[in-house]
Amino acid sequence: MRKSAAAFFGVNRKVLLLAALAMSMLVFGAVAWQTRAQISELFGDDPDMPSAFRAVKEELGKEEFMRLRAENIAMYRGLGGDEPVDPQLRIAAIRKMDEQERIARLTPE
Repeated sequence: MRKSAAAFFGVNRKVLLLAALAMSMLVFGAVAWQTRAQISELFGDDPDMPSAFRAVKEELGKEEFMRLRAENIAMYRGLGGDEPVDPQLRIAAIRKMDEQERIARLTPE
């Protein structure tokens, strides 16, 4: 006797779903493993000095690199240069931002 397709898939539906789930987990695991390996290769073991900067690492050394990095971050924060920090500049900037946000809320789109 021949079973109908509905009866065949009704009985084996769980097996097919489990097989599909296992296969997708296997593929996802392989992709995750490869991605982890690529990230590890790019950044290396030192989070402060990624291995992508190998040429810089060999030329400068970690201490010099960290000093230059700190100077660059300070420049982006407006702390670079020889002049002292004026705390009133931050207060004025916050007030200006608050005013701009207030105007933006009142302006129809």
